[in-house]
Amino acid sequence: MDTTKDFLKKYFDSLNFIVEGTDENAFAYSLAGKKAYFTGTPDKKYKLPPMTENYYTLSDLMSFWRIKGCRNEVPDPSSITNPDKVYVRDFDLLCEDGRVVPIRSYLKLLCGEDGKPSWIIGKYYDDYASNDIDSETELSTEKRLLDDLKVDISSGVSGALVIMGIDDMKSINTKYGRTFGTGILHFVASVLKKTESDSVNAYRLDGDKFALKTDNDKSKILSLHERINREIESQCTISAGVAFYAEGDDVGIVYQSAENAMDRAKFSGKANCEFYTEELLESEISSYTLREELRNSISNGFEGFYLNFQPQISGKNFEIIGAESLLRYTSPSRGFVGPDEFIPVIEQIGLIPQVGKWVLEQALTKCAYWRRYLPDIRISVNVSYLQLKEDDFVEQILGSLKKFGLPGNCLTLELTESIQLQNFNEYNKLFKIFEAEGIDIAIDDFGTGYSSLSYLKSIDIDEVKIDRCFIVNIQRSAYNYRLLNNTVDLAHSVQIRVCCEGVETEEELMTLMQAHPDVLQGYLFSKPLSEEAFENKYINSESEEYIRTVTQKKHYQELERQICVEDVGKIEKDILRAIVDNMEEMVYVCAGDDGYDMVYLNSAGCKKTGVYEYIGKKCYEVMMNRTSPCELCRSNIVSNGDMQMRKVYNQHLDMNCLLRERSIIWRGERAHLTFVNELKDENQD
Repeated sequence: MDTTKDFLKKYFDSLNFIVEGTDENAFAYSLAGKKAYFTGTPDKKYKLPPMTENYYTLSDLMSFWRIKGCRNEVPDPSSITNPDKVYVRDFDLLCEDGRVVPIRSYLKLLCGEDGKPSWIIGKYYDDYASNDIDSETELSTEKRLLDDLKVDISSGVSGALVIMGIDDMKSINTKYGRTFGTGILHFVASVLKKTESDSVNAYRLDGDKFALKTDNDKSKILSLHERINREIESQCTISAGVAFYAEGDDVGIVYQSAENAMDRAKFSGKANCEFYTEELLESEISSYTLREELRNSISNGFEGFYLNFQPQISGKNFEIIGAESLLRYTSPSRGFVGPDEFIPVIEQIGLIPQVGKWVLEQALTKCAYWRRYLPDIRISVNVSYLQLKEDDFVEQILGSLKKFGLPGNCLTLELTESIQLQNFNEYNKLFKIFEAEGIDIAIDDFGTGYSSLSYLKSIDIDEVKIDRCFIVNIQRSAYNYRLLNNTVDLAHSVQIRVCCEGVETEEELMTLMQAHPDVLQGYLFSKPLSEEAFENKYINSESEEYIRTVTQKKHYQELERQICVEDVGKIEKDILRAIVDNMEEMVYVCAGDDGYDMVYLNSAGCKKTGVYEYIGKKCYEVMMNRTSPCELCRSNIVSNGDMQMRKVYNQHLDMNCLLRERSIIWRGERAHLTFVNELKDENQD
């Protein structure tokens, strides 16, 4: 077994993580002898009590050695317990001349041949205070983080780097001022400071970013992130990205990986935590490749870009009245890339103005050609808020119209309402110019972001486009139908058109027609089409597709005629329903894909069955207390026409019943109407 002298010589001469820089010093502390051996002369350098030979006893250390910032607390060597870990400890030296010198130390536990702890070895230095502690938050700096990661990785210690960013910090500064924002930084820093322990170190990075260095335990990291957000939720939230590291890893790559994961977490929303994985790496590589391909495509005359056109149909007569131009892109490496992926990238790399101008000219080129055959057709072009900020945006639009000899009333500019058109006055000035030229402004995806019905009265627009999420299965959603109906009524009251997007089924169309939207758009009429397919469908009268389109239009016109006939009697129907609801006999209607969904039960039926919340239940549940359809059920076989009658005994209600049944249209879909009369006498007809 090595003697103390042999051990110290081997330690001071060869321990690789000690010999770094001239300002660092090594030491070794004997747990058995309670002596700390030092290289150099720290007693003279820091004006400390003189050493005995080259060591201090533990009692000597206690006279000037303090936990950082705590004049009365001395470090405890017994807290160093894990031989597989490098410990970072900060302490103060109380010098004889009255100075307090902050010291940074890196410590490692060594065990003897018997496996028991015998030595604590380490290095220390005192020049970190000026550049390793952030003066604003008193957390360690990015430089110190990188140094600590290097020590861990070179020593074979694995762990996790957590980089965190305050969510919406820019908005906080803009809304409340930078003084308030600085207060938020101090608040978050104080919360992170409280998380520090043997296994967690906190750091302040640039701007609104912070970091934690901790163990590579995923569940503990998630719990820590959740706890931090709970403590700061009154002021803000913080999103985090995590990268694990181990011996041999590159510090720069670990840091970048955690930062990329944080960016992904912020992109996904607020208060998220994302772990860096191989899939994320592949996604980052794919994203980088896509950015480069988009740049090259734009530089090479918009190679790979093209437009599709989705028809816009009149809500009055189902004639073609316009087309929305939709940008598409084919990547050299990946093939077709969806607009939800490539358009945000174009915005990020700052090329959306160039692409927007190209889209406008391509769309107007086709519009000019189509108006030879369809003189009143309009073209809709999507516009990014980045284009609105351009000084020459108005000149671009008017110049392009003039170039193709087109009037302003052939063009609609579509703006997504999620761009937060908060500065209504500024945008309204712009829209007034377009209005004078006959150019229309439409708000796309209405209702999905920041808008409300009052929004329609604040901004000078010509059209709102109701998003598909409000249209899907609208025939089964009374709430969505009322919301749509109110939106249409309010829009029409201020002379704004309403376009319903995403119409995919006849049932949806029949319900929408009762709300009287101005424009319809969706797969029921057509998916987005290439130039050639669009012309075959609406211009080339000899094509089979054109003939099918004409037939489809006549079919929808007939549906419209039927709806109009029903609308004439709408008031009478409301009165009739009130009468039915007050009848003594039970009346119910069931519909749905299987024909069993209870969609109406009058007051008598609710009282008799004891079921008042019947929506979402099956008719056989409500009327028969069964879990499956009745053997003699005729919900799916009663044809439209005269009322049919049959007698049944209802065991659940304990009554003989005369059922009168027929098929009807209920809110745009086929349904089954049943009148239930109780037969007091079994022989009663």
